[in-house]
Amino acid sequence: MTDNFSFAPGLSAEIAYRHERIVEAAGGIRRVRRGRARRAARAVAVRNATGRIGAARPAH
Repeated sequence: MTDNFSFAPGLSAEIAYRHERIVEAAGGIRRVRRGRARRAARAVAVRNATGRIGAARPAH
């Protein structure tokens, strides 16, 4: 799994943690978090991070 958040040290871990929480809240899809489900949850995590941190931007 490539790290898209290497531009901001420490942010990646926070994203990963928040991603886990979001996935759990979404109904425990942790085993199915591949492909679309995982991308969607990650997009939400990115949105949350950008909203809270402001300076952080997705790598695309």
